[in-house]
Parts: sequence; C-alpha cells; structure tokens
Amino acid sequence: KLVYISTTAAYDPQVSRGGLHPFTEDDPQVPWTIYGVTKLAGELIVRRQQVVPWLVIRPCFIYGDAELDKSSTLTRAALNSARGKVTEVLLDPFNYKDYMRIEDFAAGAVTALRLGCWGECFNVAGEQPRITNVFYAAMATALGLPQLNLTWKPETDYLGHHLVSTAKLRCWSKLKLGQAWQPKLTLEEGARRTAASIQQLLLKLT
Repeated sequence: KLVYISTTAAYDPQVSRGGLHPFTEDDPQVPWTIYGVTKLAGELIVRRQQVVPWLVIRPCFIYGDAELDKSSTLTRAALNSARGKVTEVLLDPFNYKDYMRIEDFAAGAVTALRLGCWGECFNVAGEQPRITNVFYAAMATALGLPQLNLTWKPETDYLGHHLVSTAKLRCWSKLKLGQAWQPKLTLEEGARRTAASIQQLLLKLT
C-alpha cells in the first residue's frame, strides 16, 4: 500500500484568488509554483498506477518544532528572529492563509489511514484561516518579542488567499469511525509549542 503526501499548493489559485473559497478535493489542480507542479506530478503517478492501493493526503501550511522543522517559513522566521536575524517571507502579509501544527496534521493523516478508503484523496488543514501576518504576530508574542524580523515579498505570493476545506475527512471519519476528525490546537498553543522548542534549541547551541 502507498500513501503519498501531496500539497494543497497543487490547486488552481484562481479558484480562490480575489475571494475566500476553501479548496475541496474536487477543485481543479493547476499549480502556479514549481513546488506545486512537482507534487502534482508525483500525485498523478501514484493515482494512475494500478500496482498497489494508494491514498493521497494534501496538507496545507504546516509548522512544528525548530530542531525538526526545516521547511516552514513560519518556524524559520521565528527562530531567526530569536537569534536577531531577518527572514525574507515570500508572502503577502494581508492574504488569508491556513497554518496548522504538525501534531494536528499527523492526527489527520492517521485518521485518513484508519478509514481504509484506498483510492481517495483527502485535504488536511487547520481550518483556522487568518490574515498571514496574524500567524507571525502570534509567534512573536509567544517568543516575547514585539514583532518578528521580517521582509515581506507580496509580489511572490502566487497562492493568493489559500483556504482549505477538510469537510470530506470530517464527514467520512464521523460516518466510519463514529467521531469527526478536527484540529485540536489553537494558533496560540501551536505558537507556544514552537516558541518553547526554539528556546530549547538556542540553549543547546550556546
């Protein structure tokens, strides 16, 4: 059996650009970034092969602990700010995005596996959309900083507003498992955990 971790960046940004339409699994996949294109290419290979049963999981923006999270701009920006460095953020601070902590993503992925619905695709997202700058402000607060040291690059935010629906996973888990999956961590708690991991990492480096 094969589980492929794709991305919601594979959806067509024009579906929600200028509006706040949450992406569903049935929305067109026309990625505007190299990352989205490569993820979609892998997804198509998985979905078209007929050798093993497959499951595709499409996460939204995920962040985690500083020592393990090497890809999230949110985590990297918080760590750099704690070390007095500036981070270039290739996003528009006023576009809506949807971040989630790694624990919630892992729980969603495990739930999708428990359903045993091979040959399906599931979105997994925090469903706590906010203006992008709010997520970074929450991280600054958790670190005890007035703000993070950032240089915003809104012209490179090709995703635009990026909201994601997990209605399919919620409904199917309620029907098949008796309990609807939903994210548990608030933004504030997620930021607190990431900030704590940053402080621990800095202690190890000193």
